[in-house]
Amino acid sequence: MLSVINLISQFYLIILMLRLLLEWTGASGHNLICHWLVKFTQPVLQPLQSILTSKGHFNWSCLLVIVLISTLQLLLLIWINKQTLPNIGHLAIAVVGNLCYLTARIFFWGIIAYVILNWISIVNHSTTPLQEALYYLTKPLLSPAQHIIPPIGGIDLSPIPVLILLQFFIRFIATPLMVFGWG
Repeated sequence: MLSVINLISQFYLIILMLRLLLEWTGASGHNLICHWLVKFTQPVLQPLQSILTSKGHFNWSCLLVIVLISTLQLLLLIWINKQTLPNIGHLAIAVVGNLCYLTARIFFWGIIAYVILNWISIVNHSTTPLQEALYYLTKPLLSPAQHIIPPIGGIDLSPIPVLILLQFFIRFIATPLMVFGWG
């Protein structure tokens, strides 16, 4: 039962984070993927949106719900595994580590999916709503790398160092934060 609760909460956290990140990067609300994310998350966010208004492209109510769900999820996991409530400081560090880990994983797999869909679209000469959403999702990380690493022979190699940096971030920052937070 615990693994089902953990799986459902992680899945919903990923959906909320995708909404937050896509809104932050300026993805079009007319995109089918973005529209689905808004429709799926709006019932949870709507009560908070009247209190916490968005500034620019940043959705504060979405961030608050992400932090609350992550906190409750980790609180439940720690309590069940250790039969005790965690120190608030450790819990906060575990939540930050968990959110850093999930965000980096979303970017990591988003870049891989974007690269694969780009290769496919070159053959098919078409773009999909998923490809457009992935473009906006990965743009903040890939754009600086593309300025530093020009295409070589028409092949964009900029995702490679970004993926390596994301793996370093996961391994040496996000995971140690989670482990330390677990106590």
